[in-house]
Amino acid sequence: MMKYLIISHGHFADGLKESIEMIAGPSENLSSLCLLGDMSPDSFYEEILEYVKDGGQTFVFVDLLGGTPFNTLIQIIKEYENVSFVTGANLAMCLGVITDDSVTTLEEAVALAKEYGAKSMVSKDDLIPKNA
Repeated sequence: MMKYLIISHGHFADGLKESIEMIAGPSENLSSLCLLGDMSPDSFYEEILEYVKDGGQTFVFVDLLGGTPFNTLIQIIKEYENVSFVTGANLAMCLGVITDDSVTTLEEAVALAKEYGAKSMVSKDDLIPKNA
């Protein structure tokens, strides 16, 4: 079974997890880790490591490319091939991937996350014709 982890600055990951579970129900294979202001990158590293070190497939949704949660995860991925990720986490992306029972590989999770992420970004001009 694929495990899912959401990591972020502040409490964003916890809020995203709470929203996912409000819509889809509780999930044993979904966790969140938040980098808070009083945490060191080393302690955040240890928390992520604890989650991924069992060797099972772990897909990680990251809030921001280039931030401390991302940089910390990159250090771990160098040692653990069972972990993959996507950045720019949002509710539509996470919900779409986590609730799709056909996802069995990290590669499938990456592709689906990118698809949901792209499809969920729309503007007024995408939805409302200019002459309406």
